[in-house]
Amino acid sequence: MWLTKVDHIQLTYPVEVEEKIVEFYTKILLLPEIEKPLSLRANRGKWYVLDNMQLHISREQVRKTSSKQHVCFVVTNLDQFKEYLLAYQIEIVPDKQPLKGCERFYIFDPAGNRLEIVKFTEV
Repeated sequence: MWLTKVDHIQLTYPVEVEEKIVEFYTKILLLPEIEKPLSLRANRGKWYVLDNMQLHISREQVRKTSSKQHVCFVVTNLDQFKEYLLAYQIEIVPDKQPLKGCERFYIFDPAGNRLEIVKFTEV
């Protein structure tokens, strides 16, 4: 089995509801906030943690074909999993915003849902 766990889920929202969405997750659901990496802070939004999973919410004018919403799957060997996916003719979308401590790429399921595939290089 290639996938080991879900690392995080990202949801997006339009600018018109930014104040309400932050209030909902922070003050109504009482999710503990965690700091976003400096390189991603321009995207606005907040990151939260619940047990061993994170919820990321980011501002975006929601468009189904280019949404940032995704599920992130952790793998133990990114290169081998990439070759496995390519054998099934799955398109690999390179990471356009590299983050320190991980290597990643994206794929889309048949319905167009974006999936992040990550291998952490630092703990």
